[in-house]
Amino acid sequence: MTYKYHFIDTFIGERLRGNRACVVELEDWLPSDALQGIAVEIGLPETSFVVRRSNSDGSVPLRWFSKRAEVDLCGHGTLGAAHHIFSNTDQNKVSFSTRSGVLTAERLSEGTISVKFPRREIGKPVEGDAILDDVGRAVDAIPDSVWLGANLTAIYSDPSAVRSASFSHQIQPLLDRVGAFGLVLSARALDAEQTDFVTRFFTPAKGVPEDPVTGSIHCALAPFWGERLKKRSLIAHQLSSEGGRLICEVEEDHVVIGGRCCMA
Repeated sequence: MTYKYHFIDTFIGERLRGNRACVVELEDWLPSDALQGIAVEIGLPETSFVVRRSNSDGSVPLRWFSKRAEVDLCGHGTLGAAHHIFSNTDQNKVSFSTRSGVLTAERLSEGTISVKFPRREIGKPVEGDAILDDVGRAVDAIPDSVWLGANLTAIYSDPSAVRSASFSHQIQPLLDRVGAFGLVLSARALDAEQTDFVTRFFTPAKGVPEDPVTGSIHCALAPFWGERLKKRSLIAHQLSSEGGRLICEVEEDHVVIGGRCCMA
């Protein structure tokens, strides 16, 4: 089996930072177990697969696989796939057909790409002090509120608490208990002119303690903070060691998320 693959650093304008995407080019789809095997071989948290031939509507088929299973949505993987296409064609817009519907990417300027993602919600607030204490013990930072949806989201009033929080092996048992995939930490930023809110994302279920930069969680966080800050256009900073900057535009049914990319 032969295939071409490309590494792209996303949501950052510098090599060896942001979230690294691997984009695999295929002539046609391989069986899912073969795609899964390639993702395991490459070894990144997620791998993107694109087929060179377009669908009848002009969209490009795109799938994402973690080291364990196919996933429904991968923000940095979509950004990386778009960057690869834009780097090899004169296109400024491309639509991908995915498990999350058609995602349209657009080249805005040199190295900067935006993708229109489906809008999501962070879930419902979890009442009681017990959950606050549980999250506090898990990351060594007690939140002000906790919300439960696909992920468990802890909201802080002080962004320094998000920055200083630490990963622990108490996170996965907590997530298993509440039925959530990952643990999101977020707070309003203090430097409002540069950044509106900050985030971190602990994802032991993916086989990595912390995700470097995560487009998908901002599909819910951007509407959440946009409502509270009375803004549609927001800048987010993910405070992992790699770091990433996300430009978010909240629409009625979608969230447009953009960032810079560069070849790794």
